[in-house]
Amino acid sequence: MNATELGVGLGVRTGATVAEIGHLVDAVLEEAGAHRAESVVLATTERRSADPAVRAFA
Repeated sequence: MNATELGVGLGVRTGATVAEIGHLVDAVLEEAGAHRAESVVLATTERRSADPAVRAFA
């Protein structure tokens, strides 16, 4: 998989931690045969884009 073809969508609950987000993103990427360093796009809703954990993870 080429890094330019890879993106991750984040849909998190209020109160999710950076560690929880990281663990889930890593698990999904591993299932896809990829690594976090290859992920060039993170996407979420406008509402969640202000979430402190999402901002810290990004």
